[in-house]
Amino acid sequence: MTTLTIDGREYVAVPIERWKKIPAKWRMQITPDNAERFRRPDGDYDAIGSLRASIARDVLQGRLALGWSQRQLASAAGIRQATVANVESGGQTPNIRTIEKIEGALAQASRHGR
Repeated sequence: MTTLTIDGREYVAVPIERWKKIPAKWRMQITPDNAERFRRPDGDYDAIGSLRASIARDVLQGRLALGWSQRQLASAAGIRQATVANVESGGQTPNIRTIEKIEGALAQASRHGR
């Protein structure tokens, strides 16, 4: 997995051919400069929307970096594929246990070069 460090933050590099396969609605969530879509009229940001987009971006990038399908991630994490789909679409705010399962599966696979 290729990573880049920009302004002290680490990013995962995704090959452009893989990026183009990501549906546009998900690419919009991944793109860091899209934070403005969560800005409310009072100038604050919608915390839930921002949280969902951030989690969706991280899960999707981690999964794609491994070349995994949603089904493969779900199996490794011990959760349903529908849960992975909901998390990646930003349609669900996962509970802490689900995040831990997904994070653990991605971390273990990354360590073992899968």
